[in-house]
Amino acid sequence: MKVWYASDLHVESKTNRTATLALRDLAIKEAPDVLILGGDVCNGPHALSGVLAMFSGIAPLNVFVPGNHELWDGAIDARTIHYKVLPEICSAHGFDMLIDEPLQIGSIGIVASMGWYDGTFAPPNVFSADALARKQHLGRVLLDASQLRWLAADGSPMSDADVTNLLLDDLRSQIENLGDEVTRVVAALHMVPHANALGQRWNEEERSYFRAFQGSERFGELLGRDSRIRDILCGHDHESSQSKIGTITVHKRPVGHIKPGSVFEPTAHRVLLDL
Repeated sequence: MKVWYASDLHVESKTNRTATLALRDLAIKEAPDVLILGGDVCNGPHALSGVLAMFSGIAPLNVFVPGNHELWDGAIDARTIHYKVLPEICSAHGFDMLIDEPLQIGSIGIVASMGWYDGTFAPPNVFSADALARKQHLGRVLLDASQLRWLAADGSPMSDADVTNLLLDDLRSQIENLGDEVTRVVAALHMVPHANALGQRWNEEERSYFRAFQGSERFGELLGRDSRIRDILCGHDHESSQSKIGTITVHKRPVGHIKPGSVFEPTAHRVLLDL
């Protein structure tokens, strides 16, 4: 069974839209059994329909894993977008957005989560909790601070730790709902589940603050408890790498923001697993 994954398409630019078409053509050629699109394909939920339509029908099974950029909307809170708006868009184009149930194909299982950040990637004893909550450092601002807001069921604001707990519960339910016949599991995330999978640039002084918003060790810890999970597909930090964390291989080949005039090689920006 072939599982195909690409993430961080960022179709807002003409250069990225051209790259996305090249990836679409590559996916058609490689004819996967399961096609997974990782998050940050577009800013806000309303452009997602067009992107999913481009990839619809290529594979028998399709999964969309949202990123933080799909949650950017001034009128709708992130929780509503994540649990209502995005699943409805996915369903209209033949994609599943896994919430609390996994995808299971015989002995192969797929679990998925956007993931989130909770400060566990931050350099130890450098930034306070209040400093991280501000989401700005040295004149640079994380746009999540102004572009999205998570609200609890009672309408109260959710902290990043609250969001992490919420999405961890969903992922835990998926793992628990895998059938006994499943012997191998692929986990697809948007954000990075292990700090050791981050590139070296995140250790540079001007970037070290923003390490805190690349993911959470708690997702990696959860996935590491199930020996059937051998591969994690993720993106978000715009750095390609392949890391070994225990018995799990973490695959990162995000597209990111492509500079105009750059040569784009689609095979370098997708993961293809032959299970």
